[in-house]
Amino acid sequence: MIEIMKNFEPQECGKGLVVRYLRAEDLSSKGGFLELLSQLTTVGHISESFLKIRLQELISSNRELMFVIEDVKTGRVVAAATLLLEYKFIHNAGKCGHVEDVVVDKNVRGRGLGKKIVSAVRVVLSDVGENLHPFRCQKI
Repeated sequence: MIEIMKNFEPQECGKGLVVRYLRAEDLSSKGGFLELLSQLTTVGHISESFLKIRLQELISSNRELMFVIEDVKTGRVVAAATLLLEYKFIHNAGKCGHVEDVVVDKNVRGRGLGKKIVSAVRVVLSDVGENLHPFRCQKI
């Protein structure tokens, strides 16, 4: 298994903004991650304890990475994206990455944060020699 979690350090991506992996504290109401996701789709009512368990499952799988952009002044997540790493039989038993659930907070849209977070995903994939396959998205 590729240890892709180790290949990415938090990076500044604008004034007062940092792109990094999702952390447990982002799952609280103060962190704003679920509120952000609710701008994309239905989230539902999920306990914070279950959310922390799910995050650990995702981290342990090393096949699904959650990226966020944090506004360091407020400590809130203002953008997010998910990277899925798929192991293939085709293409010489290669691997490919799929980007899903890209969302930028409605209050900061138009500042290029979606492009910045997808660029962070590309950095991780290029560091491990994987391909990013085109993804479909719906503008909201």
